[in-house]
Amino acid sequence: MRAATYKIPQPETADAAAEVAVFYFGAGQGGDIDGNVARWAGQFGKTLTDVKRSNREVNGIKQHLVEVDQGDYKNDMMGGGKTLKGWAMLAAIVEAPSGSYFFKMTGPKAVVEAQRAAFTEMLDSIKPRE
Repeated sequence: MRAATYKIPQPETADAAAEVAVFYFGAGQGGDIDGNVARWAGQFGKTLTDVKRSNREVNGIKQHLVEVDQGDYKNDMMGGGKTLKGWAMLAAIVEAPSGSYFFKMTGPKAVVEAQRAAFTEMLDSIKPRE
């Protein structure tokens, strides 16, 4: 289900590296937008109303953007259970013709903020197959 993982190098000013995870579950799979956003917000101890959300269309494909400015991130997917303080998230659900793709960057706030433009550039590059 995890299609790719990208590690973002740790700059001298941060205490940890960030990561971008890309998920694809198949056509019609992966859950609805609000359910995913609620789960992601919950990983920071937040609710749907605590996250910044926006929608856009790039190259004819709808993208739902989600941002957690800062919080204490707890990712239990791999059973680690460690809480990482002062982390942030930029994420997107991309509604491609073949099904939704989920892009999620998490890391120390300074690293995520420094990579904002690169994350947006990556989303801008997504195009349907010809």
